[in-house]
Amino acid sequence: MKLLHTADLHLTSRDNKRLEVLNWIVEKSNALNIDTVIIAGDLFDSDTDANQLRQKVREIFKKTSAEILIVPGNHDENSYSPGGEFGSNVHLLIEKPYQILVKDSIKIVAFPYQNIKFSEFKKDLPEDIDILIIHGTVLDPSFSYLLTDEDIEYLPIYPASLEDTARYVAFGHFHTRYLLVDYKKTKVCYPGAPVALSTKCTKERVVVYVEMDRENLKIEPLKIEISPFWRRLEYFVYPDIEETIFKKIQSDLEALKFGTMPYIIIRGFIATDEKAFYQKLNEIEKNFAPQFLELKVVAENITVWERILTNPIIKKFVERTKNLNDRLRMKIFEIVFPIFNDLIR
Repeated sequence: MKLLHTADLHLTSRDNKRLEVLNWIVEKSNALNIDTVIIAGDLFDSDTDANQLRQKVREIFKKTSAEILIVPGNHDENSYSPGGEFGSNVHLLIEKPYQILVKDSIKIVAFPYQNIKFSEFKKDLPEDIDILIIHGTVLDPSFSYLLTDEDIEYLPIYPASLEDTARYVAFGHFHTRYLLVDYKKTKVCYPGAPVALSTKCTKERVVVYVEMDRENLKIEPLKIEISPFWRRLEYFVYPDIEETIFKKIQSDLEALKFGTMPYIIIRGFIATDEKAFYQKLNEIEKNFAPQFLELKVVAENITVWERILTNPIIKKFVERTKNLNDRLRMKIFEIVFPIFNDLIR
């Protein structure tokens, strides 16, 4: 069996690009002769969006002969019903607490999003599951730094609960990037959202290709060429290097490859002419914006230099760094000045 695994498109009438990505996934399923497409939750951003976009989504699904398996997520938990028509090739896996489907001798178990603990129904799961579909959060310390408070709120699952539950667990809910981890004999996969839903999505957008039979399992992320992702660019500024930083920003923007969206963050200290500083930033943003689908410029905690130099200890520290080379001086300022700034507030 050949599958494509995706999740978290969050389709909305406010963003037609997401429908284009869904269409790309369907066309990719045709090009690869895919048997089944798994959508592991949050196909829609809300129940209202599901009602508004049902016809458009049905027309896209009609373009493939692949069977499409949809599991509700926390955003579209109530968007589906037995009478909801998304096409003859679409299978809505909405039965609770879970639903079993056998296709070409491959046993698939789907757990639609619901407000119960995974551990409460794990003991009742059938044996020899090939594919388990879930929309929730794996609380794994190895990537917990990537999780937000909102991620953790919805169906948190400990890695031990997933060990040896299935050969492949098709997860949804985690947006920022593709993840594949092993819990004993179980491979757990998050495809990440196929569209960059926030500036935290700084990796290529992918859909996951899965090929399996009774003995073998192949997993491969496939880049979604039409889906750009964010590129985070951070800069630290202080007086005498403002112009250097502006040139560096422009050089970095010119070097960015097609398919990325710049997210520029500037921190540090400037001379007293704040107006001129922000005018220059706005000019750069205006000049480069047409080259990208989206461009964001954020000036975080920019402080006027003279304010921090009113402290005699800090002023003396700055004077003693004057003979250092610019690169070393900038690194020192970048480390210590945020601390100084907090101390004199």
